[in-house]
Amino acid sequence: MEIKRVLVASTLTTVFLLTNIYQPTGMDAYFVPSALWLLVALVSFWVIGIQELKSWYRGQITLIASAVAVAQLFIIYDVGLFVGFGYSALSFTPLGIMVNMLYVSSRLLGVELSRAYFMKTFGHKRPLLTLAIVSFAFANVYAPIYRVVEVFNLSQPLPILDFLGTRFLPSLTASLLMSYLSLLGGPVASIAYRVPLLMAEWFIPIYPNLNWGYEVLLGTLLPMLGFVYISQGLSLRDLRRAGVRLNLRNPSKIRRQERREHRSLLVWGAILACGILMVWFASGLFSIYPTIPASQSMSPSIKVGDVAILEKVELEKLRVGDVIQFWNGEQMMIHRIYEISGADSLVFTTKGDANNAPDAELVYPSQIRGRVLFTIPMVGWVSIYLKEAFTLLWNTLLADSVITYATLTTLTLLALTYGAYKTGQIRRWFRR
Repeated sequence: MEIKRVLVASTLTTVFLLTNIYQPTGMDAYFVPSALWLLVALVSFWVIGIQELKSWYRGQITLIASAVAVAQLFIIYDVGLFVGFGYSALSFTPLGIMVNMLYVSSRLLGVELSRAYFMKTFGHKRPLLTLAIVSFAFANVYAPIYRVVEVFNLSQPLPILDFLGTRFLPSLTASLLMSYLSLLGGPVASIAYRVPLLMAEWFIPIYPNLNWGYEVLLGTLLPMLGFVYISQGLSLRDLRRAGVRLNLRNPSKIRRQERREHRSLLVWGAILACGILMVWFASGLFSIYPTIPASQSMSPSIKVGDVAILEKVELEKLRVGDVIQFWNGEQMMIHRIYEISGADSLVFTTKGDANNAPDAELVYPSQIRGRVLFTIPMVGWVSIYLKEAFTLLWNTLLADSVITYATLTTLTLLALTYGAYKTGQIRRWFRR
C-alpha cells in the first residue's frame, strides 16, 4: 500500500514539474502534456482498481455535482447578458476540437483520478486536514502559486493581486469543491462537476466577456457557494457511505439540525431558480419583459419610476394609439404610435403624450422592440436607486486600482473564511 501511494505521488509530482518546466512549441504543446496526464490517469487507475472505483461511485452526489455546475453556468451566462459576450480565440475546426478534447480530457482524468485516490486514502481518518492539503496541492495544477514570484514587486502590487484574484483563488475554491466531491462520490462526482464548465470554456465559441472584477467574484464565490450548499445538505448516511468516521455524541440533535438545513437548502434552491428566471424575464428572453422609462415624455400615462411590461408583437398587429418601445439610435424610447404609413414596408410616426408635436424621426420595423401591455406605478424607483448606488460604488473603486484589487481580494478571502466556518460546524461529526 505504501509503495502504491509513493507511486501515485511521485508520478503526479514528476508530471507537474515537467509540464511547468518544459514548454514545448507547436502541436507538441498539446500532445506532450496530454501524454503525461494520461500517464497519471493510467497509474492512478491501476492503483485504485475498477472494483474500488465502483464502490466509490454515488449517483446522488454525482447528480448534485452536475446540477451545481449547470447552475453556475446559468449565473455566468446571465451576467453575460448584461456585460456582453465575446468570441473564443480557440480553434473550432474538426482537428482543433479533437486536439482540445484530448488536451482537456487527459488532464481532467489524470487530476481527478489522483485527487480521488488521495482523498479516499487519507480522508476517512482526517477529512478536514486531507481536504485542506489536497485542495491546495491540486489548485497549483491550474494556477501554480510559485508563479507569483514572477510578478512579485512590492512597488507594483497590482500584478500580484491580479494573479491571486483571477487565477489562484478561483482555482483554490474550485479545487476545494472538487476535492470534497471526490471524498463523497469518488472521481466521477468531481468530473461531473468539472465537465460542464470545461465544455463551456473550450467548446462553445461564444462566452461571457467578463472583466477582471467579475472574474474574481464569480470565479471565487460560485464554487464556494456550491461547496457550502453541498456541505450543508449532507446527511450522516452520506458521510458514512463516503467512509468518513463519525463521532456521534448526540445523534438526535444532529438529525434535527440536518432536517432544518435540508429545508433551508430547498428554500435557497427555490430562490436561486426564481432569481435566474427573473434575470431571463428582465433580459427579454421571454415573450414579455419589463422596462423602466428614462424620461417624462409619456407623462401622465407612464412616469419615470414606473415599470412598463412589454410584449413582443408582430408588426401587422400594431395600431395607432399603441405604446411601443423602440431604439432611436442613442437609447430606448417609449412613445405612442401617432401614424402608420407605407404599404409594402410599414413606417411609424410616434409621439410622447407630454410632447406638443410628433417625433421628427420616423421609426422603422427593425427599431421596434415591443408593445406596452400595462404599467406598475412607482416600483421602478427601487431599481433606479440600486443602479445609482452600484454606479457610485463602482466608480469609487475604479478611481484607485490598488484599492479595487485589495477590496475584491478581501471579499474572496472572507468568502473562503465563511466556507471554512460552515465546514467547521460539522467538525464534531468527525473522529479526531
